Amino acid sequence: MLAARAAPEWPDPWLPILEDMSSMADSEVPDTTMTAVADADETGDLETMGTREPDPAATLKNLPPVPGPANPSPDGSTLAYLIEESWGQFRLELCPIAGGPPRTLGLPLAPHPDLPPDGEPGTDSGPQWSPDGTHLALLGPHPGGGRSAIWIVDVASGEGHLLADHPAADRGPRWSPDGELMAFTSARDGRDIVCIAPADGTGPVMALTDGRQDDRDPAWSHDGTMVAFRRRAGEAFHHHDLWLVVLATGEHRQLTGKPGKSGLGGKPANRWGMQWAPDRPQIAYVSDEREWNLIAVINGENGSGWTLAGEQGDKADPHWDATGKKVCYTRSQGTITACCVKGTSAATPVVLDPGEGVAAAPRWLPDDRVVYRFSDPRRAPVLIVQEAKADGICTRLPAPEPIAGAEPTQPLENASPEDETAAAQEEHAATEVTDVEPASDEAAEQPPHPELEGAIDGLIVPATHQVEIEEGITLSGLLYQRTERSGPAPGVLSLGEGPPHRHGAELHPTEQRLAAAGLLVYALNGRGSPGSGRAIAHGLRDATDPEIAVSDLVDVAASLRARDDVMADSLAVVGRGFGGTLALLSASRPGTFQAFVAIDPIVDWDRELDQAASAERRWIIENLGVPSIQRGRIATHSPMTYAGLLDGPVLLLGSEDAPPGRATQLDVLVAILDELGVSYQRQTIQPGEPEAETADRIASFLRGAFTVTREQTEAIALEPDGAHANGTVPDVDVAEDQVVASPGPEPDKLA
Repeated sequence: MLAARAAPEWPDPWLPILEDMSSMADSEVPDTTMTAVADADETGDLETMGTREPDPAATLKNLPPVPGPANPSPDGSTLAYLIEESWGQFRLELCPIAGGPPRTLGLPLAPHPDLPPDGEPGTDSGPQWSPDGTHLALLGPHPGGGRSAIWIVDVASGEGHLLADHPAADRGPRWSPDGELMAFTSARDGRDIVCIAPADGTGPVMALTDGRQDDRDPAWSHDGTMVAFRRRAGEAFHHHDLWLVVLATGEHRQLTGKPGKSGLGGKPANRWGMQWAPDRPQIAYVSDEREWNLIAVINGENGSGWTLAGEQGDKADPHWDATGKKVCYTRSQGTITACCVKGTSAATPVVLDPGEGVAAAPRWLPDDRVVYRFSDPRRAPVLIVQEAKADGICTRLPAPEPIAGAEPTQPLENASPEDETAAAQEEHAATEVTDVEPASDEAAEQPPHPELEGAIDGLIVPATHQVEIEEGITLSGLLYQRTERSGPAPGVLSLGEGPPHRHGAELHPTEQRLAAAGLLVYALNGRGSPGSGRAIAHGLRDATDPEIAVSDLVDVAASLRARDDVMADSLAVVGRGFGGTLALLSASRPGTFQAFVAIDPIVDWDRELDQAASAERRWIIENLGVPSIQRGRIATHSPMTYAGLLDGPVLLLGSEDAPPGRATQLDVLVAILDELGVSYQRQTIQPGEPEAETADRIASFLRGAFTVTREQTEAIALEPDGAHANGTVPDVDVAEDQVVASPGPEPDKLA
């Protein structure tokens, strides 16, 4: 039983939609298999002020899979990358750069991404080509189980063999320049060490480091005489120095962090992503020793170093071109991640990607072109090949084929031929785009970019929006709003997966579908998110107030309510994972939000730490502490602490393919809510359910949360101003799965 309260003052353009919802028979009210928002009327279209906008739902629910980091073969003819299957497994694909569809290479193993086990910075480097282009090195399970192993795969046949059959867990393979040896990281006796072994798998493994500290991520010099690696300094997660070993003598040299060294490379910092120049003993790497992650170069022979790219924005993934005169890399600032090229003697970088979006994993081709993955708010992630200059031609490669054997998602009945054509073009056509101008550097203005083909019709381009939380601290995010509407709309604060995940300017089906349903959506990047400078990236770790994350949400909610285009008493918060946790924690400040949606929230931090993936585990320890030691801080980040304060409609969504332990955690939360008598809806997301479909469930729930039925309105109207004399609101019987709007009290302005 929920108490019904007076309906908010909906603007006239919304009334037709809301009356449709409020007049539904009980059997039509969305249940645990909620009707998609696009099916709210007879035709399935979304009503927009009497007009019909293109509905991209069918395309959003049939997006092609996202390719992992794509590495080109030595001759530049073929890309190799992994594709994640809908059930959590991966496949290896080879894509011809000159055009034509990618093909799956059958393997005797189940490949998986090459991710560091402790969540160190950096990304998966993708499958590694042999220098002669006949073989690939990639990670897969050891036949004995329980650990990762390096496999060498023949590109022509798909046949493969283990690099080394030993008890250690191996990762990070790197071919020597002559292709005879493989350097890699091997985990044994609780430590990482750097090893080498014959690439054909016939010889013994030889350790290059002693394992007194964690040594990892080897990189070969251009002539094969030296191997650089990272060594963890002390027990701190975030301090690594660069070292190298001279193979002929076994000499070890410390390059950064040496006693007495000053300037760049002198102070404690995390350093990663080493790449040797192709013709001299210089190493490009990423360092976090300043306000933004920078790209530096150090001489492997004398230790001298300098900054190559130090402009604003977090740099990552540097790679030298074949001449050793240019480096490509990514630069993240705010919601944008750009693909950049910087000459070793150039003053400013050239930005290659075709517009404001998110670029990833840039790699050089032999002919001075760069291949990278790109997505923006209206385009699914796709591989792009581009000349490394300001007026370079872009070529969009064919998207990977849909997952074989996956359950096809039925398109909506009203899907237009244009929608289907756009999807087909996105999946199958290699489209050349000429005269694509690069994004401008921060110091120079460039003409706007021509429209890149492949946009999904009906999607919107969100606006960048900043909120000042306190003096010197500003949080940023993206505001999704259909500008053709007039009058205020219900608002949604979308937290995504929460820190350290960042909401970039790429395609986000959840926010697009919620905006299509008539909601104003603000996707926030909170403290702990990268791409906003050190103060934000380390905001949770360095905060003295353990409840700072929730305090920030209160301030952001207040800024949204102050907008003329937002209904102040109809504000919801939505999140997944840690974002879902934060959404539920906001109940500790009653009245901040009027509806709550949490997908696979973290409820029990002890269980989460035991079963979380390495990157998440590392982030938890660094930012929130060890649960068994810092109980007070952990308690302020547990929804169980504030479960009884949830004062509006609650939707809990659990994924069957969620991270390990999340289903059990959700069961614990539900048991507490039952004990406290807190009303909620609980639904299950089936494996392979498209994100856009889940978003439609959320939109349907929020429509119900912000709407009262005619009968309820009449019941409220029996009393003056819709309330009893004592200020309470009469109870109204509703169906179990129906949510009643509860705007709640005004939040404390000082909270």
